[in-house]
Amino acid sequence: GALLVRDRHLNQANYTLVPDYLDAPDPQQGGVPWPCEHMFELTFADRAVKTWASIARLGRDGVRDMVINCNKLARLLGQLVEDSDNLELLSPASVSTVNFRYVPLGTSLSDDALDTLNQRVSDAIEDCGEAHIPTTKVNGVVSLRACFLHYENCEDDVHHLVALVQRFGKQYQ
Repeated sequence: GALLVRDRHLNQANYTLVPDYLDAPDPQQGGVPWPCEHMFELTFADRAVKTWASIARLGRDGVRDMVINCNKLARLLGQLVEDSDNLELLSPASVSTVNFRYVPLGTSLSDDALDTLNQRVSDAIEDCGEAHIPTTKVNGVVSLRACFLHYENCEDDVHHLVALVQRFGKQYQ
C-alpha cells in the first residue's frame, strides 16, 4: 500500500496515537516511519469490526485456541527469561505479554545504560526484520515488550526471539 499526504508533519500531529510501546524511531534521525500511525482510521474506534472479523474467520473455538496458545507462548518466554543469565523479567507474564530486558552478564551497568542498550537491541531486531519487539517503560526502565497475538506464532518463534535478543545484546553491550 501507499500513503500520500501533502504535509507529513501536520498529518502526524493530527492522527497519531502512540503509547510508549509503539513509539517508533524518528524518521528524521534515520528511523523508518510507520504509516499506520497516521491514518484516518485512528479518528474512530472500530473495535467491533475487528472482533467480528476474527470470530468470522476463526470461529469461537479457533479464537479460544488462539488465546490459549498465545498465553502459553508468553509463559514460555517468561520461563526462558527467568532461566537465562543475561535476561531479566521485569513483570510476570500477563496474558500474552512479557516485559523483560537484556542485562549483560558480569557487568554493572546503570539503569540509563541498560535503557540505551535495550533500545538499541529493539531497534536492531526491528531493522533486521526477523521479529518485532518494541520497548515500553516498566517501573521507570526500558523494557522489551513481547506480545503474542498472531495465530501462527509457535514455540520456535519464542526461542528465535530470545536468540535475537541475546545476539544483539552481546553485540551492543
